[in-house]
Amino acid sequence: MSDSCLLDVQGLTVFKEEGSNRSSLVKDFHFRLLEGEAVALVGDSGSGKTLASLAIMKLLPYGLESECGHIIWEGKNLSNISEQEMHLYRGSQIAYVFQDPKTSLNPLLKISELFEEAFQQHYSEWSRSKRLEEAKTRLSEVELHEKDIMHRYPHQLSGGQRQRISIALSLAGDPKVLIADEITTSLDPDTSQKIILLLKNLCRSRGMALVFISHDIALTQQLCDRTIYMKDGAIVEPPQNISFEINSCDIKTSKNVLIEAQDLSVAYSHKKIFGKAVVSPCLEEVSFNIYKGETLAVIGKSGSGKSTLARTLCGLADEVAGNLTLFLEELSVDLRNKSQLDSSFRRHISMIFQDPISSLNPALSIQDSIAEPLLIHEPGMGRQSQIDAVFQVLDEVGLDPKLYAHKKPRHLSGGQCQRAAIARALILNPKLVVCDEAVSSLDVKSQYQVLMLLKKLQEERQISYLFISHDPYVVKEFADRVLVIEDGKVVKIMSNDDFRVEFDYDKVS
Repeated sequence: MSDSCLLDVQGLTVFKEEGSNRSSLVKDFHFRLLEGEAVALVGDSGSGKTLASLAIMKLLPYGLESECGHIIWEGKNLSNISEQEMHLYRGSQIAYVFQDPKTSLNPLLKISELFEEAFQQHYSEWSRSKRLEEAKTRLSEVELHEKDIMHRYPHQLSGGQRQRISIALSLAGDPKVLIADEITTSLDPDTSQKIILLLKNLCRSRGMALVFISHDIALTQQLCDRTIYMKDGAIVEPPQNISFEINSCDIKTSKNVLIEAQDLSVAYSHKKIFGKAVVSPCLEEVSFNIYKGETLAVIGKSGSGKSTLARTLCGLADEVAGNLTLFLEELSVDLRNKSQLDSSFRRHISMIFQDPISSLNPALSIQDSIAEPLLIHEPGMGRQSQIDAVFQVLDEVGLDPKLYAHKKPRHLSGGQCQRAAIARALILNPKLVVCDEAVSSLDVKSQYQVLMLLKKLQEERQISYLFISHDPYVVKEFADRVLVIEDGKVVKIMSNDDFRVEFDYDKVS
């Protein structure tokens, strides 16, 4: 790291104007970035860290505007330059890696085509063979050495591989600064550590400066030279450590079986133009019970089969073998049988997804998103009755209906969107809620608040949770029992007490 300043930002404000009202989302943001320096930008969900970074890149979402004292890049003031001029700096001087590679990578293009597109932008004079060679070099830099990876599509890669591809593409223009926005949020701890080590090595080998946006203070301490904390759109003094304890909310489970899985196996069929389809097993002979009013956590690495299990419980998987049964008061339902699993039974199992913002329809208000299940399962319900039900469940999840019912998802923070998603999952009063990495995209404070909310709702409604996670810290504080899964197979099922002992032992060793 040198003393030479690459980027100097002073007095940056991001705001939204609605009629005569102006609301500031980022206020007087300022920082200096030196050559080769790694700076962490840390804060709760909605604190303004991403908006500040997007404003520097002039990539703010529609409807938001910014004004600034100055943004100085190597002596050049970027504050008032045109979009055409700014285009020369993006990617070649300052590159941005977005949080979710599933949405930032074009799903219609192969990896080779994504690199072709990036190099055309920055090095149009290169020959095709030169671009191909450079693509292989970038892939090697991010430790992707699979021979056929250039011919794959993004959906054919794991989450960790997609994130490495995103980083490799951001290096296409050989930038001097990389802004990494929550890029480890959706990854398991092992993969997160590998990505952190990768970033550290890339910055060292390229002499590249880094702005690392995160809500995980432990990760930032491993990677960054210094940390900037944000709250409510402004830079603040470092906060006190957040205690992540929920022990006072422990519940006693009733040993009545709600879900029973016996020798459950799931496979996916890949169709081919010629010849028979290829069947790939995802779960093999998985057996477990979920009891009424309990939380069964499922923990494992990316690709271990956790989300496949979630989809299977919700009746969204094909090629299902074995037994999977839902026990209601006077009835048992075969969850493998799609003819039996009609709408009258689907209402008993709902799901909360990993990304709260993309799981809500951006074109609908929060009220209409939450009311959607009622249109399907309660077709005779009047409009006013729907609104009353929505307002009641919004109040349960801690969102004032008068303030939030008519807003669109983009107007809410990640934590608020997840509360709305929980409200939608509860609107039909289900027996089981499947939480698929439901807090992994939230900052620590929002995680704690959402988990406390889920505990409170469980006590009030006697809901059961299948809680899928890759974070043992969250699991040990939230679950009653833990199912450990590896490569599509159940390794063990243990009580929370046993998991705590084993987790603490593994952590020490």
